[in-house]
Amino acid sequence: MERELSCLEVGLMAMLGVFMSNENEDGKITKEQFMRIMEGELPALLQRVQNRDNVFKRVDENEDGRVDFEEFAKLLAGFAKENYDDIKMYLSEEQQKAK
Repeated sequence: MERELSCLEVGLMAMLGVFMSNENEDGKITKEQFMRIMEGELPALLQRVQNRDNVFKRVDENEDGRVDFEEFAKLLAGFAKENYDDIKMYLSEEQQKAK
């Protein structure tokens, strides 16, 4: 019998799945694809941003006009790091509701 994925494995698979479902043949996503992901998957992060173009420019580290998986993963890790306390509070509240 195959074992179930851990919570962290599920999260990593979800992150990879979102990227892979949008990537082009070169393994990268365009600015338009990136913004659609942000709007659909990370609306809370996007709400905090005053200039949306700056988000893409910051993520596109090599300035090739596209985002590869490494750049995408760094964005998500940075978001988690910057919002640790908020995320921790949200998860705690959700755990209390589940009891």
